[in-house]
Amino acid sequence: MYIKHDKLFLRIMLVFVLWIPLGSIAQEKNSKIVIGKYDRIYSEILEEERTIKITLPHDYNNSNEKYPVLYVLDAEWKPFYARIYGTVDHMNELNDIPRMIIVGICNTVRNRDMIPAKVIDRPNSGGSDKFLGFITEELMPYFDSKYRTESPNVLFGGSNAGLFTVYAILTRPDRINYGIAGSPMIGHCPDYMNRLIDGIDDLNRFKNRALFMIYGEHDYSRTTEFVPEYFARITGKRMSGFRCELEMIKNDGHVPYLSLFNGLKYVFRK
Repeated sequence: MYIKHDKLFLRIMLVFVLWIPLGSIAQEKNSKIVIGKYDRIYSEILEEERTIKITLPHDYNNSNEKYPVLYVLDAEWKPFYARIYGTVDHMNELNDIPRMIIVGICNTVRNRDMIPAKVIDRPNSGGSDKFLGFITEELMPYFDSKYRTESPNVLFGGSNAGLFTVYAILTRPDRINYGIAGSPMIGHCPDYMNRLIDGIDDLNRFKNRALFMIYGEHDYSRTTEFVPEYFARITGKRMSGFRCELEMIKNDGHVPYLSLFNGLKYVFRK
């Protein structure tokens, strides 16, 4: 389904989370508000150490429940990660989505990891295959062994990371259950992405998978001129059991504020 909005939804601004020091220990005497902690994992595939942010559900330590995992790209920017936490926590309180573990993946060489093909004006691009291998073969097994996780998992990214999100779910539907892509920059490498979708032969691999794409009316041309056509190409494949939706937000720009909120609503719709 392709949706256009004429009005912006009321934006949820949790101002207090913008000042939260991540990775600290909550203590009443210093009045810190803590939403997560740092972890580090060495990747044999990438041959480098990666910094990870982790936020557990409020009731994690007081239950034996298992939780879905939201993997968030571009997580090194603290206000962005705090906004992710605020959105998920708000939706949990409204029972819109299940309680989730949030795993934020911080960047090292962003173009290399997020853009799957070599692009002339994007130095170091073309390494998404290894980055996806890191996520699916190293990071996910690490968290599955260390924390109480269960399906489905969700991958969320915006802009170049939105491009990677689309690439990831089309390449590894066996490991990525749901993808939420804000303003995916399909226009960086449209020929490569077209070959990717056209080359899918096993249409049954995508059963119970979902992809939500969203962009703004005043977005970059590498999104507005390519994403609607790519959405049509995806839906035209008629992959068995695969849900895909595209939403355009009027009077908004790159990676609309509602990207994660609307995306979670869609992939977890009842």
